[in-house]
Amino acid sequence: MELGYILESAALGIAALTASVIVFSAVARIRTDRKLLKLEHRAKALKQSLQLAQDKFFSRQISEEVFNTLLVEYQSELVGIEFQANVLHGTNAVNVDDAINKLSKRVVRLTKSQKHRLQSLLVENQQTLNEIKALENKSGRKELDPRAFRQLSQQKHKKSIETQLKIRAILGQPEAENKPDP
Repeated sequence: MELGYILESAALGIAALTASVIVFSAVARIRTDRKLLKLEHRAKALKQSLQLAQDKFFSRQISEEVFNTLLVEYQSELVGIEFQANVLHGTNAVNVDDAINKLSKRVVRLTKSQKHRLQSLLVENQQTLNEIKALENKSGRKELDPRAFRQLSQQKHKKSIETQLKIRAILGQPEAENKPDP
């Protein structure tokens, strides 16, 4: 009698756990869908703003300088939105576990907080590199104004370099690996 009760309780516990996992993943999917919807609305608004700016420029209501500034700003934000949407879709997932393991083996001792910081910096750097690739693809397909590409590319490369310097600082490496010998 007790064995039947234990089995029944275990089965109910497993069923409850399974149900909670299903509910949790459904809630997570709904949140992701909401975020994607907000990103799509913002992208649509930016495209409309860009079209309006272009119309005003062609009708000489705004100067070329103002238009170029708006063009770079809107396209910059659109690229950021597209990348965020790709991350939410999982198309630009970043996995740095292998890099962490290799670096951990090279460095004698890292504290947990250093490993965590290193992991977040590696993820950040990989995301930045993915953004650079996306910018290059957009530029190659003529979807991005050359001025916007130069500015965004410069910002992303600067961010990547700064992140790499932070990684080197954690690993205790000098800031420039290939210094000439005096």
